[in-house]
Amino acid sequence: MAFWLWWLRRHKRPAGWLDRSVTEDWTYDDLCLNPPTRVLNAGSGPIVPGDLQCGPSTVEVVSSDGLADLYGSLYAHLQLRPPKPLTQCMLEDIGSCFPAEHFDLVHVRNALDHALHPTRALRAMLRVLRPGGRLWLRHARNEAEHMNFTGMHQWSFDLAETSVPVLLFGEGRHRIDLQTEFNDEAEVNASLVSLPTPGETLSRASYVFVDFRKRR
Repeated sequence: MAFWLWWLRRHKRPAGWLDRSVTEDWTYDDLCLNPPTRVLNAGSGPIVPGDLQCGPSTVEVVSSDGLADLYGSLYAHLQLRPPKPLTQCMLEDIGSCFPAEHFDLVHVRNALDHALHPTRALRAMLRVLRPGGRLWLRHARNEAEHMNFTGMHQWSFDLAETSVPVLLFGEGRHRIDLQTEFNDEAEVNASLVSLPTPGETLSRASYVFVDFRKRR
């Protein structure tokens, strides 16, 4: 929380929220290329974006995080007023926090590698997607290794030699092949992406992008 207190104070603006440049930096993708109707920004952290305007259409963006109540205390302390409420919900509990088949897109950036049970969290996110809906995972490559497997960083994302996305747990490198694990539930594809300026909160350049499309 100390980091986020410093970060929010640094970016606070007189209007009572954050600088627009950082609140619009919550996704690495141009969502307006194929605009969904409703997006879940899961594991958002305290940087809550507003709804997205794609030409004449408004895309509803709902943000959730397992630490939302604590972030609410930071907002109160700093007299910050987010543009939308932040829903208290652990990634593993998303299936009970939101209705089934409620979202067109679930977006997770640098959050699933903090989960206690990432495969359980992924299934919960798939549950709230409509058939054919998309789940996008955007994570720094091998972040747990970079952080020496300390604190919340126990899981890493990487690509196998065959471009199969894998989750790796701890220094023992327990491995979960996401294509095999979710074959019955979704099509899963992945790529390694270089991001020279990935944002202020994380400065890694190499990212694993994993795209799920829920089967009908």
